[in-house]
Amino acid sequence: MACSQEAQFYEKVMLKKNSDSKSLLLTKIEYYNLIEELKVAASAKNKSNRQYYILGRYEVLQCGGVEKLIKKRKDRTQEPVYFVHIEDMFDTIKRAHIATGHGGRDKMVKDLSRYANGSVERLNCDIKDMLISWLSDNDTSDWPMGLKFVQFQKNTSYHSGIKQSPYKALFGVEARVGLRSTALPEEVLKTMITEEDLLGAYSFPSDSTRPDDSLECTNPPDASRER
Repeated sequence: MACSQEAQFYEKVMLKKNSDSKSLLLTKIEYYNLIEELKVAASAKNKSNRQYYILGRYEVLQCGGVEKLIKKRKDRTQEPVYFVHIEDMFDTIKRAHIATGHGGRDKMVKDLSRYANGSVERLNCDIKDMLISWLSDNDTSDWPMGLKFVQFQKNTSYHSGIKQSPYKALFGVEARVGLRSTALPEEVLKTMITEEDLLGAYSFPSDSTRPDDSLECTNPPDASRER
């Protein structure tokens, strides 16, 4: 079903791209060709009309050794708006939906009256024991905060009845923790091994770096593109 949905998505995207000559939809080849074109334009002494045009609309942002195409910003403090090539659009949008809980669409309401009192009591005791353990391990009495961790642990644990975790049953993928729960691009995450790699992904470029092909990377969104 997922493959069929993805195929239908790309079919509709390509139809839209082919039917509109002014479409901003870019294939992977067009995406990286535009990045190279921008880098050449930035260093050109006598710029063509085309070069002035693209430099006024786009920038190349270098983040952790990965070049990303973004919308032209007024200054470096402005949040970058990322372009995504067609081949990555489906996965990028899917990750964004999962990260936001599908915009609140998938809120589960559990009717405990369907279960026997014994089952409910066992569940309550289990949660209580987990909460007590968390409070003890963290030397705190902040039980509302502890409940969030207990909830996450319960929802990401394997459930023998459904043969997977409740989280995966709802969202289709296992929960992401650590750096994978951030908005850093997947290409950047793959290159990170040490803490220095992480700090380097958020560092300012040197003064000798061209402004159009290497800018500061600040909290990049996982899925954004110009509409």
